[in-house]
Amino acid sequence: MKIFASVGSTGFKFDRFFKILDELCAEGVINGNDLIAQTGKTDYAIKNYEHFDFAPYERVNELIGNADVIICHSGTGTVIGSLKKGKKVIVFPRRKKYNEHESDHQLDLAGTFESDGYVLVARDKEELKNAILGIDSFSPKTFVSNNSNFVELIKGLL
Repeated sequence: MKIFASVGSTGFKFDRFFKILDELCAEGVINGNDLIAQTGKTDYAIKNYEHFDFAPYERVNELIGNADVIICHSGTGTVIGSLKKGKKVIVFPRRKKYNEHESDHQLDLAGTFESDGYVLVARDKEELKNAILGIDSFSPKTFVSNNSNFVELIKGLL
């Protein structure tokens, strides 16, 4: 199973996410040879999988297209882009309490995508492990873009 992990281009670090991915590779939950991650800025020294900080949009789009599963922060661009390509998505939201973002809006967005049946959401290592182990049996709802409703949802969260 090919996995692409992405955290977008925000200036906030997401070291907790990369450490958990490293641990899941070391534990055999993820085959590190099948995982590539876009890290943005990080201080964490990744040991068990391929990674890069940033790449052009075309390269990221190619990696999403080639992956079976996308594990990402709750950035709408990555989530919606992956869903439009018919990918199974696990969302791991950035959290304010870990200084990964300035608010917890990513939790709200992830919850909306999850309750609509589009994604699985993991908030910690155990939930991510369970989502990965159960991804084969997850059948996401087909994403249908509804921009006007989505814009209103975003406005409501802001």
